[in-house]
Amino acid sequence: VAQSAGDVGLWDWDAETGEGFWSPTLFRNLGLPIGERAGVRQLLEVVHLEDRERVRLNNIAAIRSGQMEPCEFRIVRPDDETRWLLSRGEVLVNGMGRAVRAVGVNIDITDRRHAFEKLKESEERFRALADSAPALLWVSRTDGRREFVNQAYVDYLGVPYEQALEFDWRDALRPDDLPRVLKEQVAGEASRKPFRLEARYRRKTGEWCWIRSVAQPRYGPDGTFAGFVGIGIDITDAKDAEHDLQDINE
Repeated sequence: VAQSAGDVGLWDWDAETGEGFWSPTLFRNLGLPIGERAGVRQLLEVVHLEDRERVRLNNIAAIRSGQMEPCEFRIVRPDDETRWLLSRGEVLVNGMGRAVRAVGVNIDITDRRHAFEKLKESEERFRALADSAPALLWVSRTDGRREFVNQAYVDYLGVPYEQALEFDWRDALRPDDLPRVLKEQVAGEASRKPFRLEARYRRKTGEWCWIRSVAQPRYGPDGTFAGFVGIGIDITDAKDAEHDLQDINE
């Protein structure tokens, strides 16, 4: 009853013949009448054409190595409904180390896959939007390390994406701005409230640019503090204009 409620189907098949046993839940997961012939061939017949060869090779590798890796694949039921299954199993060997049987479970993970695909689509939209922005965008964890940066952020540093995630901005800060910025940053992060910083940073070209950054705290679904999300804008032209205006006034 528990297996049926969890869409967990049991299977057991002979490594030599490929024939085996399926539990009622597995027949149901595959959309097949209970009691029909069960085995590897019958499973492959309902596996989606795009996944069939991968599943077949996964089974062959399991028999040869004696270890079965988890495998996610689509099946097409007789009514043309497509479902996702996760197969997990164990290969049993005899005293000579030869595979003789394989036993395991197939779990219907269709709802989980759909949720994953929606999340992936949402993340791709977010990344496309972030990468199109002409400002530096980032998301940081509670320890201050970045877990996301956009393309403008990467371009500013002139390093690969993974290096941009680990980049220490103190290395790019103008020395005479460093003490002030560090003090303001520590206070801002400790407050867990929105805070702003302005300082001069060295671009990949070697020139110094004024960057105004605004950081906003972010929280998880349970309300737990998860880090900060921030944006950095190049305000060098505004600073130069401000300096020119001061010269004119003087």
